[in-house]
Amino acid sequence: MFRQRGKDSGGAGDRVRRMSLMVLSIAAAGGASTRVGAAEICVANDAEFAVAAVTAQFAPTTIELVQGTYHFDGTVFNNTQAIFQGFSLLGGYAPGCATRDIDATNTIVQSATDGLYVELVGDVTIEGIRFEGPGGALYLDWTDFDHDINALVQVNIRRNIFRGLDSGLVLNWVPSGSQTLDARIVNNLMHDNGNGNLSACNGVGNGALDLGSVEDSDATFTVINNTIVDNSLGGGICYGYAGTLLAYNNILYGNSGPDFSTANGTNALLIDNLFQTHNYHGIVTELGTLDTDPRLDSTFRPIESPPSPVINSGDNSVHGGLPSHDLDGGPRVVGSAVDRGAYESSVDDAFLQSVIGLHDFAFLANDPLGRRLYLDGERVARVEVLQADTGSWSLYQPGVQSDMGYHKVLRDFTRGLCSRLNVDRERAVVRLRERTGDPGAVLHAFASYPDSGPFCVTQRSRVKYPVGPVPFER
Repeated sequence: MFRQRGKDSGGAGDRVRRMSLMVLSIAAAGGASTRVGAAEICVANDAEFAVAAVTAQFAPTTIELVQGTYHFDGTVFNNTQAIFQGFSLLGGYAPGCATRDIDATNTIVQSATDGLYVELVGDVTIEGIRFEGPGGALYLDWTDFDHDINALVQVNIRRNIFRGLDSGLVLNWVPSGSQTLDARIVNNLMHDNGNGNLSACNGVGNGALDLGSVEDSDATFTVINNTIVDNSLGGGICYGYAGTLLAYNNILYGNSGPDFSTANGTNALLIDNLFQTHNYHGIVTELGTLDTDPRLDSTFRPIESPPSPVINSGDNSVHGGLPSHDLDGGPRVVGSAVDRGAYESSVDDAFLQSVIGLHDFAFLANDPLGRRLYLDGERVARVEVLQADTGSWSLYQPGVQSDMGYHKVLRDFTRGLCSRLNVDRERAVVRLRERTGDPGAVLHAFASYPDSGPFCVTQRSRVKYPVGPVPFER
């Protein structure tokens, strides 16, 4: 659908095909069909990698890669016109594969020519690997003409790095019936791929991430918290020609060609992404997009001071849920909202939110401990709110102004505390007057019912937006 498969042209392909015949002969001698039970293989070198790849032709195979460097060239993964039942390619294992550290920097798979280029029947999971060129990346193809594909195919590609490759990651879905594809691409970094020779993506093909499904097919591509930057291909995410794309919290920036491209016949929901250019066809619903420099450091992590606009500005309610970890294994959510992109910063803006949560819990549950914790937090919050106020704007840290997103979060939290403390004191006054019978009784219990003044004054000042270098949001 995207490109024609080339023919293998070396002795390596002959060797792996002979190995395939050997494995098939062993399976047949044991009375098995060509599709046998699932396999799990611990791999520590290229020779073992080649054998594991052959096994995946005949049985769904989990390939556990011991930390180190491997090569697609010389395996049946490397464009040998092989058909695979399905596989999991998992990086980060210690010798013997008893333990695992998922970190895309400790397991590297290199390609000199075509990369991983396979026809598939079933599921695929790829996790914890850094893919490097100069060859191609991954081309995963489900075409239901030469062979049957499963009724439901699930794909998970998560916590990987793709860099220095001459092509992007491709998922190609071509069923002949009612089969369903559920593909999730989560927490990946794709950077500095391509050499500038590809034409701009117009619907599908030539992008850093190509998502293709044949007309009238059933496919859902869920793309969450990926960072796709500085690629010299034909675009960022290129999607066509059917199915649904759900894209949340992604960063696409500095790519040649359009950051987002959708073809006729598609249905795309884009929520809280950051990108600048697009080429839309079909149905596109776009919410919370930022069109600005994401302010990433040299490792593609968000700069924390002054804060990047991607920090605490994503959507926590994504289809299928957020993962528990980001690309490098840290917590996926720190603060009031997930960051956009593959990496989560350490910026936690959730203190005021926690105070509000403790307040609501303590009053609803009539919980004494919860109330003590709330009052302790409120005393700290009133000091911090005043220290972080310039009179018309908020400070991210001493001497550094907040960006628009962070400022709005603080404004809304101080507004919430203002209203809650006012209601608390009003109710306490009513109860005091009912108890004493004095209609003019005045409440003096500021320790139990704090004054709302600092929060109310601050939230009023923060609705006055000055003109300044704040991110554009649409």
